[in-house]
Amino acid sequence: MSTEDERARIEQECDDFCSANWTSIAAAAWRHFQNHGRGALLLEFASIEHWKAGEAFNLEPLYVTTWNSDDCELLLLRYDPETQVLVAFSDDPDAVKAKPSTLKPFAVGSRLLVRIYTGHGSSTPPEAHRQTFN
Repeated sequence: MSTEDERARIEQECDDFCSANWTSIAAAAWRHFQNHGRGALLLEFASIEHWKAGEAFNLEPLYVTTWNSDDCELLLLRYDPETQVLVAFSDDPDAVKAKPSTLKPFAVGSRLLVRIYTGHGSSTPPEAHRQTFN
């Protein structure tokens, strides 16, 4: 499989995961946005594998509000927290499980995919938050 094909497969799996888990993801993003401002949910690629296998997985992602990447900072400014969620997937377990105050740069060679997601007719992040936490 070519690198482009592999990237397309990974992006599709991330898209499918976010679509299937939209309400939980949107609710978590809105809760963090209310407390910390703009940011991205940081999830492990392993969550997707657990989900595909029908296994339980923990959806309590780290919330990242600053990046040392101009591209990621631009996405932080571009997304609309009222209707969209910024989600980052990584295979660096130290970064994904770090405490926000100790977030370190991602390990050399680790994969990182950052995308903006919209519910496409599903609830908005504030609505998802109300449905989940009220």
